[in-house]
Amino acid sequence: MNDPDDQPIVHATSSTDGHIRGILVNAYGPAAAALTQELVRKLATHARG
Repeated sequence: MNDPDDQPIVHATSSTDGHIRGILVNAYGPAAAALTQELVRKLATHARG
């Protein structure tokens, strides 16, 4: 069995033209870094939709 506390969250990112790509890995739950959560929030505000 897997413990959810041991599972990371993986975010895939790319530039609008698709030439720059990357990944952001963050811990799950209480171990999640506040800085990473803030970065995800900022990326979400710039997402195409």
